[in-house]
Amino acid sequence: MKPVLLIMLIFIGAVLSGCGGSDSDSAPAPEATTVFSTMAAPASEPEVRDWLSSLSAKVSTVSSNILTSPALTWESNILPLYDCLKELGDAEDYNAQLMIRSHDPAVRALANVGYQQIPDLSAAIKEDTALKLKVLQSLASMIPSNPKQKEAKSYLNSFFDTRYTDAELQAISAANESLTAVSLLYYQNAVTKSASATFSPAEFACLPSSIKSQIPTDSDGNYVFDANSSLSFTLAESCLPEAIRERLNAVAHSKAASENAPLWPVITERRLTYAKAFGFDSFAQQRLSDNMFQTTTAVQALLDNIETITQPTFERLRQRFETIQASEQGYFPATFQHWNRDRYYSAVRAQILGPPPANPKLLVFPEVFERMLFHFGRIVGLEFVKSNSPQTWWNSNVIEYQVYDSNTGFPAGTFLLDPYQISGLTDLANAGYLKSPGILESGQIQVPIVRLNANLAESPSAGIALSSAEYISFAHELGHAMHYLLKPSNASTGPLEDYMEIPSITFERIAGTPSFLKALLSADPLSPLAAVPDDLLHYLQYYALNPVSIAENRRYYLVISSAALHASMWTGGVQTELSDLFRQGYSDYYFPMSDLAQPGYSYTHLIKPGTDVAYYMYLFAEVIAPDILSVFEASPDSVFDETIGQRFRSSILEQSAYNRNQALESFLGRPWNYNAYRDWFETATSQL
Repeated sequence: MKPVLLIMLIFIGAVLSGCGGSDSDSAPAPEATTVFSTMAAPASEPEVRDWLSSLSAKVSTVSSNILTSPALTWESNILPLYDCLKELGDAEDYNAQLMIRSHDPAVRALANVGYQQIPDLSAAIKEDTALKLKVLQSLASMIPSNPKQKEAKSYLNSFFDTRYTDAELQAISAANESLTAVSLLYYQNAVTKSASATFSPAEFACLPSSIKSQIPTDSDGNYVFDANSSLSFTLAESCLPEAIRERLNAVAHSKAASENAPLWPVITERRLTYAKAFGFDSFAQQRLSDNMFQTTTAVQALLDNIETITQPTFERLRQRFETIQASEQGYFPATFQHWNRDRYYSAVRAQILGPPPANPKLLVFPEVFERMLFHFGRIVGLEFVKSNSPQTWWNSNVIEYQVYDSNTGFPAGTFLLDPYQISGLTDLANAGYLKSPGILESGQIQVPIVRLNANLAESPSAGIALSSAEYISFAHELGHAMHYLLKPSNASTGPLEDYMEIPSITFERIAGTPSFLKALLSADPLSPLAAVPDDLLHYLQYYALNPVSIAENRRYYLVISSAALHASMWTGGVQTELSDLFRQGYSDYYFPMSDLAQPGYSYTHLIKPGTDVAYYMYLFAEVIAPDILSVFEASPDSVFDETIGQRFRSSILEQSAYNRNQALESFLGRPWNYNAYRDWFETATSQL
C-alpha cells in the first residue's frame, strides 16, 4: 500500500477524469503525439463530497467486473483496473493540495477525511487475494498489442508485487500500516505547534512598532506569541534579550519535544519490523536498496569525502565565531541552539561582508518569475504560455500555463503556480506532480500537470520584491518542475530519491551565474546586460551566495544527513535516543551541543519518505551540481549553450529511474567526481 505520508510530502500525482474513463483534449495536439486531459478538479464543498463518494463506487465497479467476468480482457477489465489505480494515486495527491492549499475550511475538512480514506481504496484492491490471483494469472498469458497495454501490464505486476508471497505481502502491509500510523502522528506533532506564551510590553520594548503591531495582545495589553506565528524567525534574530529568545524557542518546539520524544522508540521498532518483512536487517538497508547509494557504507563514504573537503574552511569559520564571543551573551559552541546559530551566523556575516545591504528590488514578482520561466525554458527547450481560459483549481490564485516542447511545438504539459501563503497551513515552497505522465492505448503521451507552491507573502502593491532566499527558492523548485515536465512516463518517483535534488540544485547554481542574471534583468531577454548591477550582486552574495552560509550550511547538512542515516540503522537491542544522535552528529561535524538541548523532534525530514534515510541527497546534489555547471561554463555561451542544454535535458532530465549513474556519465562524458565541487567550495568560501 502506498504510504499515507507520501501525499503530504514530495511526489504529487493527479486526478484523472474517471476510473477507466476516456481522456479528453483541452487543446489539439500537433500530429496527435501528445494530449492534454481535463482534470476533475473539485474546488467546492459539494464537488469534493461527490468526488470522494464516486471514487469508492468506481473501485467497487471495477473490482466486481473482474471477479464476475469468466475471462478477463484488456478493454473490459485490465485497462479499467490500471486507470482506476492511477486515478486513486492521483486523487490521493490532488486531495493533499485541497487539504493544505484550499482557502475554504469546509473543503479542507472534507479533504482531511479523504486523506484517511483514499489510500484504503487502493489497499482494498491490493489485498483482495482472489482479485489479485485472477489478474496476475490472466496477465501471464496476455501479450500487449500497444504501449498502453504494455504499461498497464508492467504497472499491475509491480502493484501486486509478484516478488512476495501473499503471506509476505500481508506482513508488509500490516507493518506499513503500523509504521504509517505512528509516523503520521509524529509528523502532525512536528508541524502543529499549539503552545503560546505571554510577554509584557516592557519585554518587547525594543521591537519596532511595525513588528509589534502584528503580534496579538490580550485584555491586559500583554503580547501573546503563538507557536504558529509567521514572526518566529523575525523575533529570533531581533533585538530581544537572550532569555526572551529562549522562551520563544521553547514555545515553538514544546509540542514536538514533549509529544514526539516517546513516539521515537515506537517508530524505530516499527521501522525494523517493516524492514524485516522485506528481508532486510535494518530500515536503512531497506530504504537504500533502490537508491544510487545502496548501502550505509556508501553513504558514509560520501559524507566522509564532503567532510574532508569542507573541514579546513569550517575550522576558519569556527575561529570567526570565536572572535565575537566576548561581545555576545552565551557561548555558541557549548550551547548550540537554533536561535543562537542564527544570531552568530548574522554577526559573522556582518564581520566578513559588512552591514546588511538593502534589497535593491530588482527581482520583482511576478515579472521576474515570468522571465525565469522563459530563460529556464530556453536552457531545456520548453516554452511556457499563460492560459487565457484556465480551469478552476484548489484556490483562486493559481496561475495556469500550457507548456510546449520548443523542439517540436508539441504540448509538453500544464504548469500551475500557486504563489501566495495560506495563513496557518504551509510555510515552505515546494513542487511536484498533480498528474503524472502516461501512455494511452493509441501510443499518445499523456502529458503531466505540474504544480509549484511558492508561499510568497501576498502584497496589495503592484509587485513583490523577492528576497535573495525567495529568488533561489524559485530556482530550486523550478528545477524540480522542469524535471517533472520532462521525465518520461516510465520514470519512477519513488526509488532513487538521492537523484531527485540534482536538477533543482543545478538550477540554483544556474540562477546565480552572471550570464543568467544578465539575461534575466534585461528588458530584451535575448540581449543580456553588459554586467549584473552591483547592488544586486552584493545583495545576493551577502545573503544567498555568501561564504558563511555556504560553509555553515554544509556542516549543518552533514549533521542532519548523519542523524537521518543512523536513526534508521537500528537492528535491535538498545535504541539510540534521537537527541543523542543529533548531539553526536554535532560533535562529529559541527560545534558541541549542550546536553540540555532536545533537537530533532520537530525535524520532519526524519519522517518523510525520501528523506527519512536519504537526506544526504542534498549533499550529493551539492557535489554534482558544480560538475554539471562546469560543462556549461566551458562554453562561450555558458548556461545558454543550446547543444549542452539539449544534452542536459536528454541525459539528466529525461532519463528513466534506473540508469542514473549512466545518465550523469552521459552528460559529463566521464564518471562524476568531487573535483568541481572542491573547486567551487574553496572559491566560494575563500573569504573565510
